[in-house]
Amino acid sequence: MSNILNASIFFDGHIALEWEECTLTENPHRRRLESMLLDIEKGGHSSVPHWLIVLGLCDTATALSPSLDFWRTFAAAWGLLYSN
Repeated sequence: MSNILNASIFFDGHIALEWEECTLTENPHRRRLESMLLDIEKGGHSSVPHWLIVLGLCDTATALSPSLDFWRTFAAAWGLLYSN
């Protein structure tokens, strides 16, 4: 069984990344992106989730968990609105 990265929202509004078991086959592109997002989250010391900005800029062809797919779509839409 493999793992997939999910985004969970805590009661205080904090969004955290955590691993969850899944039945999907391993995908090296997804694994590399998930590892990069976790590294960014662990290194962040501000209230801004920098991993979310990176997620909004990544390729939509990479299959992610439903929660990360939602945040990728949200971050990409926010980025488009902010750039205009």
